[in-house]
Amino acid sequence: MWIELRSTRRGPAAPGRFAPIPFQLLTRRLFQRPNADGGDEDEDGDEDEHETSTRTGPIGRCSRTMASTISITSNMLSHEKLDVYQRSIEFLAAALRIAEKLPRGHAALTDQLRRSAMSIPLNIAEGSGRSPGSADRTRFRGIARGSAMECGAILDVVRLLGSTSEREWSEAKALLIRIVEMLSKMS
Repeated sequence: MWIELRSTRRGPAAPGRFAPIPFQLLTRRLFQRPNADGGDEDEDGDEDEHETSTRTGPIGRCSRTMASTISITSNMLSHEKLDVYQRSIEFLAAALRIAEKLPRGHAALTDQLRRSAMSIPLNIAEGSGRSPGSADRTRFRGIARGSAMECGAILDVVRLLGSTSEREWSEAKALLIRIVEMLSKMS
């Protein structure tokens, strides 16, 4: 099941800062799979654009269209506002797509790519939960940067194996370079 998070936070970005990408746009781009004719598939593999069911539960109003939707009405957490966090989530989705395409005999490489890609946003989030200027915050960002460097090395191995397209590889590598640059400036 594909999940899309929506935030009701609106408003302009602070001067000199990039506006955070709303989660509904970020997750819509990441988790919808394009099909052969350029359209988007839902989790069933068909194009049910008008298929909708709505339920109200403890989280809020949930509706099922092309992607399952969880509506979160509270403000974003502090780490969700960071561009580096949003790019790391974007990279995680790309890494998971690449990992799915690795041949069967490379289970260890697949597992390592998944774990190191997941480590980046998790350490950014944990570091953001520490007090500003603390050594812990810097340490977690350093760990996230190290995981990003590890993902870069794994992507180089994946490229040698020829398991992914050049376009997918270059997009993932460009995201990683941007993440490493941002984490280096933050440390």
